[in-house]
Amino acid sequence: MAFERHQLSQSLRAKFGLASALVVPGPNASLASVALAAGRYFPDVLDPGDVVGVSWGETLELMAQQMIPRTIADLTVVQMLGSMHCPYIFTSESCSTNVALKLSGKVVNLYAPAALSTAEAAETLRSEPVIQEHFALLATMRKAVFAIGTMGTASHIVKSGIATPEDVEWYAAHGAVGVLCGRFIDGRGRHVKGPLDERMIGVTPERLADLDVGFLVAAGEARVAGVFGAMTAGYVTHIVTDEPTAQTLLETVG
Repeated sequence: MAFERHQLSQSLRAKFGLASALVVPGPNASLASVALAAGRYFPDVLDPGDVVGVSWGETLELMAQQMIPRTIADLTVVQMLGSMHCPYIFTSESCSTNVALKLSGKVVNLYAPAALSTAEAAETLRSEPVIQEHFALLATMRKAVFAIGTMGTASHIVKSGIATPEDVEWYAAHGAVGVLCGRFIDGRGRHVKGPLDERMIGVTPERLADLDVGFLVAAGEARVAGVFGAMTAGYVTHIVTDEPTAQTLLETVG
């Protein structure tokens, strides 16, 4: 019922200090329904001249597909995580590009792998002018859209080649419960630093703190712990989710 969804929305906003919580109806978690709602809502939080960061994943790819084309003047869409060779249609650059196309914005993609073979290689790449220019642009970002990844051995972060199952086990043993922009976070949203981090090219969770808009798209019980952490840490101002996920979030105690 609409009243129940309104109550869930109000409770989420109160519990996590959110500006907005859109709860999609239905008895079951539905990524497709949440992505559709997010695609219709996300352009409403953008303004002419914005620099907006886009993460990656199936959720954001589906969201971009569902957007109704709209022109937002002088919009710059920036890729927040490097690219990866993976079996999925959705990649970091496709997510940012598709959002920009739907909103008639300029896209600035990150010309670097998400993870390199060594920390030394990553450090060398970070010193390249084109990469430094990209992160200088990301430093001006005041709005971002992202999802939370899961921790299983069949998760996107493993299938994309960023992490091995052994990496995931290491991070889980050190408190990680979810993945945000390719980085592992714990149940309070804190960045769990480990062996992968020095080899990665992309934003860290800390960059998402204190944004004007931190737009999280989330569905499914497997993501609840990470979503709870991200919201507890203050990375999220707006969430689009479904009724079962919202209810579980409200029942979760950090």
